[in-house]
Amino acid sequence: MIQNVSIDHHTISGFGGFTEETVFIMPNKGATLLLGINGAGKTTVLNSIYYSLSNLISGFVPLRPKEIGISQSAVSIKRDKAEVFTYLSINDEIPANEIGYRLLKNGQVQIIGKDSNRIRKEFKDLFMDGILPLFRYFQSQKTIDNSTVTSIIYNKIEDRNTGYNQHYSKSILIQEVTSFLINQINIENQEKVDKNDFSVETPIGIYVRRTLRDFSSALYDGIVDVKVGESKYSTGQSIILTKNNKSFEFLQLSSGEQYVFSIVLELIFRIVTLNPNNPDFRATPGIVLIDEIEDHLHPKWQLTIIGALEMCFPNIQFIISTHSPLIASSVRNSNILPLSDFKVIPIEEIPNVYSGTADELLEKVLLSDVQISNFSTEKDEIYK
Repeated sequence: MIQNVSIDHHTISGFGGFTEETVFIMPNKGATLLLGINGAGKTTVLNSIYYSLSNLISGFVPLRPKEIGISQSAVSIKRDKAEVFTYLSINDEIPANEIGYRLLKNGQVQIIGKDSNRIRKEFKDLFMDGILPLFRYFQSQKTIDNSTVTSIIYNKIEDRNTGYNQHYSKSILIQEVTSFLINQINIENQEKVDKNDFSVETPIGIYVRRTLRDFSSALYDGIVDVKVGESKYSTGQSIILTKNNKSFEFLQLSSGEQYVFSIVLELIFRIVTLNPNNPDFRATPGIVLIDEIEDHLHPKWQLTIIGALEMCFPNIQFIISTHSPLIASSVRNSNILPLSDFKVIPIEEIPNVYSGTADELLEKVLLSDVQISNFSTEKDEIYK
């Protein structure tokens, strides 16, 4: 049984701008933050990691390498191949398991890594009877798909594949996700009626409410209540948030609020769907990649978003890219992998930003006087 899974370290050679072998050592605890200006190599690292992970589940979900930026063009100029190795720690095993792939100039992908075949088989066995880990890559330029739901509305979970569907899509299918979660809460409400006991709670209902309340309370001042009710603006029901004694349907939230809640709702959806009989959803293991997490986020939320995600999903490893000094200042130096021109900057060479100003970080890593000015403006906005 997989109780936890995380990336111990990751190596790239001949992939994109990383012409020479580059090693990325992940922190022992907490999120990993890939920090650097646009073009530093952050997205290349995320793409290379996620294709390794995708190969583990390619036996039962479709895999389209080009949608993750994996094609012959990803091979570095003047190199005839790219090699990527990801070292997975499963249940804290030592040494970590080596999985990987080789990408040739003709576009052919070869699975390499001494443990790749064994780990893929173990994942297939887990699909039959075991806890499946969550894998999701939220790529940059993420969009929220509010289109009409055309898929079936699940009253019960019969296909665990659903938890991996579109696991690297740029679109967050919020209507499908919220419809599923609303349905689960309605199932719980029906049980209350059937048993004439309004204290009845289902495991899924408990998990959904707790996670949304914990997450929203980490972003707002005070407790935020979450419930299901009839929509005033569309046909059917909606998830409703109550903050400061005012109720808001999901589509009434600001773009920033919709963005962060969409990510959390989708993670809840995938966790519940992958392992519907899990006695502890909160303990679901997994690895989640997020490119440019600062999209649409108010400066205050940039300071709290990583901590909120870690609190709600404590057994998931988050690997996140950003060029926001505010987000960088919310984690310790040991959790930062600074990049510049497709090279890792030694952590000893960057200032300690966790307990102080990030102005030095901007000068050393982000190298932008304009961003320093913007950062000062954002700080003023926070402390107004």
